Amino acid sequence: MKNTVSKLYLGCAGLKTAYCAAVLAVYVALVLYGGGSAFEMLVVLPLFVAVFIYLPGCALRRLLKADSCFENMNFGLNVLLGTGFFAFVYCFAMKLKVFRLMFLPAGLSAVYIIYIIRTGKFKKPKKASALSPDGWLLVLLFFTLLFLYAWTMPAKNGLPSSVGDTLINQDLLWNVGNASAFTIKFIPEDIRYSGVQLHYHYLTELITGAISWVSGISCYNLLAFYTGPYILAGVVGCLYELGSGYFEDKRKSILFTFSMFLFGCAALYTCVGGGYSPFFNDNARHIITNINSQATAVIYLSVFCSMFFRLLDRHFKVKPFALLLWAASFFMLTFGKGPVAAIVAVGAVITVVWKFLQKQSSPLGLAGAAAVALIFGGVYLVFFSSGANNSMAFSFTRTAERTVFGRTLHELYCAGRLTQWKIGTVLTIIANTFLTAPLQVFIFAVGLCAEIPKLFKLNGKRLFINSQIVGGIAAFWLFNHYALSQAYFLYLRIFFLHLNAVDNMHLLKDKKLLKNTAAILACVAFVTQGFMYVNFMGSGLRSLLRNVGIEKKYPYNSVMNSDDEAAAKWLNENTEKDILFVTNRVNKEWGRTDGISNLYSALSSRQCYQEGYTYAETNEGVPYYVISQRREIVDKIFSPGTSADELKNIFNTAGITHIVYSSQFEGDDSRLAKVCKKVLRLGTVTIYETGARPLENHPLWQPQLEYGCGIKEE
Repeated sequence: MKNTVSKLYLGCAGLKTAYCAAVLAVYVALVLYGGGSAFEMLVVLPLFVAVFIYLPGCALRRLLKADSCFENMNFGLNVLLGTGFFAFVYCFAMKLKVFRLMFLPAGLSAVYIIYIIRTGKFKKPKKASALSPDGWLLVLLFFTLLFLYAWTMPAKNGLPSSVGDTLINQDLLWNVGNASAFTIKFIPEDIRYSGVQLHYHYLTELITGAISWVSGISCYNLLAFYTGPYILAGVVGCLYELGSGYFEDKRKSILFTFSMFLFGCAALYTCVGGGYSPFFNDNARHIITNINSQATAVIYLSVFCSMFFRLLDRHFKVKPFALLLWAASFFMLTFGKGPVAAIVAVGAVITVVWKFLQKQSSPLGLAGAAAVALIFGGVYLVFFSSGANNSMAFSFTRTAERTVFGRTLHELYCAGRLTQWKIGTVLTIIANTFLTAPLQVFIFAVGLCAEIPKLFKLNGKRLFINSQIVGGIAAFWLFNHYALSQAYFLYLRIFFLHLNAVDNMHLLKDKKLLKNTAAILACVAFVTQGFMYVNFMGSGLRSLLRNVGIEKKYPYNSVMNSDDEAAAKWLNENTEKDILFVTNRVNKEWGRTDGISNLYSALSSRQCYQEGYTYAETNEGVPYYVISQRREIVDKIFSPGTSADELKNIFNTAGITHIVYSSQFEGDDSRLAKVCKKVLRLGTVTIYETGARPLENHPLWQPQLEYGCGIKEE
């Protein structure tokens, strides 16, 4: 057995290449079946990413001599500078409406290519067989993640024109809509809710929208089919680079990178049904499938930490430019995922201040810490505060009540056994914290026992890691969000638990009991993660079988069909970007009142008056009275009792230029047919032109359209 493993590790390049080719073939096949384009995926986007993002990053790294500030992290610097420069240019180009500015990155790439050729610094790429054993491990990890991603995204989110009647994931459509908003203007409005500036952790969507704006590839194809491999490659590369900079042993770097995807919670087979951890450890799932959020956060968190650890090693005795790059990485992290950046900012400031008091950091370190705090504070106040204040609440017990032990806690509270309820809440927090990541928490506890006596003498890196673990635990249990978004505090803690576990493995070396306990917990966590991946592939396969007619589709009240897709495509191809449409499709399904529908805006890249309202309230901070008014106006538009004059007044006042009516949902278009011009008629969808002129700015609140329900309280 040992010889076989050694042979696979050191050789078998042909077998490894065949595995990678097979995974790529499966991925491409699923993308093509779902409605993607082979030319876009295999030619246009790779060329675009290279010329507009990665090569400019390489050029800026050399030009700014960034690698002299942060040695041995070229990949992370290329990603940071390339994406940062591309996003920076997009913001100015869109704001100034000067499209030609978007070709600045391409021009920089051309100069860089000429430079490396003329200076003889061009190196031929190594052959696949020449990869080192560790290099092959990273490549195999990437292709394994790509295989899992293929079954969770392309296989499950094919377009109706390709797979028939379907239900595309609403959160994916929401992300696509966010990206599409960046193709209309900057600073964007929430494409589902006119008049609302987009307040969200939207770095991936910004870059996706900018790519779509320049390349012509639809935002849907980019997010559902094409960008996954690039983001997963960034995750693997940046994780390994972080490990390489932190550990002296390369084997530990590999182990850290793999551990993020190998070890789960303590649920064992119980997670295979739904594919989610009953103890909230869905970190690997989110990295692999939620590319706009957790995967993006992992990339920039890894880059930030790689820089931070190098700065701590040098006691911040560096050039100010190094701090500027470090602050830039935090800025990107903040827009990648705000909740993650919040805990990171606090931990970084505490670490730098403490090391300064110990005379192990220069005053420049304090300036860097202040910059990190100011960046987060500024971004939070300007971009995130309205939505966060409406949706995130402080509560010591609410998250505990949402655990698998919540029913018992509820029964204790209802029975008036308050002392037992309080003790039970504390025990629940302790138990769930351990069961979430049993192997890593066990090693953390062992390390903590060894570190407490020398707590005030810890080096900066260990202090920061511990602060992130403790801060992540505290924030997860002290805050509550209706959609469990406090889970991102937990994912941050898990990230550093993995780093800590690999770092503290030596504490188990000569202690048989601790070593055996860790081995048992590792097996439990490994098996659990395997069951979760079984669900990944099984759910994707079931979706594929339903689409091809082998397995019966669910009897949904309403579906996303080819009419919906064709109507959205018609809007995209036959209208200007300044139009405003309204639709009666504002919920997931007919008969529901969840206010979550993002279909038409996502697929058309056109602004909607109110396609859904739930996220507008919880994530964008839209006042309830505005939502009440909008819902009432939409109801009036699709009511047969509304007069022609009243309809025209609504259209002209709100600037509604088009109407998308779906016969699958509640509402009537008989009056609209007499007042508006019918421009497209499909089986279940009809589009009308109202004749109203688009408004330059969409007002959020309009008292002249007040009908009594959405009364604004002064």
